[in-house]
Amino acid sequence: MDKLCEKLQDCKVCRFANDEVNVYNEEKGFGKFGCYAMSYDADIMVVGQNPSKHRNPPPLNHSMSGHQGDLFREIFGEDRLIFTNLVKISTPNNKITIEDAHHGYNHLLDEIVFWKPKIILALGRYCREVLPVSPEIMYLQHPDYAMVYKPELLVEYRKALETIKVVYDTSYKQERRLQMDEEAGIIDTSKDAHKKKQHYGEQQPWQS
Repeated sequence: MDKLCEKLQDCKVCRFANDEVNVYNEEKGFGKFGCYAMSYDADIMVVGQNPSKHRNPPPLNHSMSGHQGDLFREIFGEDRLIFTNLVKISTPNNKITIEDAHHGYNHLLDEIVFWKPKIILALGRYCREVLPVSPEIMYLQHPDYAMVYKPELLVEYRKALETIKVVYDTSYKQERRLQMDEEAGIIDTSKDAHKKKQHYGEQQPWQS
């Protein structure tokens, strides 16, 4: 994990990488934002757009440490969540381009490979444009869309997250049951796994 952080802070590819807020300063809470999790057992990754230039003081200085992430923490529990962003730098007026998104995806991919989340909740249109089609990825509106621009949709947004949790928990229990049966020699799931890989097409780097 430390190597991922060092690689991210040393990166100068993005156009605003040298802005003061994006240059690492632990005391001020500045620097490029990588991923944040309370536990190494976390298995649900939430991918936002990019960090705001208005930084919270450490130790809350991470992606979605404020009200945007509260809904996810309430429903899934903080210990299960990995918060990160597609773009790792703050930008003027919080605006990004598709080029910024493609630059950030390389760092995001490193994080996905490291954490191997069971499910990825990708927020906003740039995630939909850049991330690949994969059974692990679910695309949602950014919570700010409901909280700021369409507050009448907040109830439906919450219901959607609660449904995802139920489906995910049920799927995980079934997967764990199959794993235990396979380890006990009761069943052989290798053929089913092969069919699933064929059905979803090319294997993603984090699926190895």
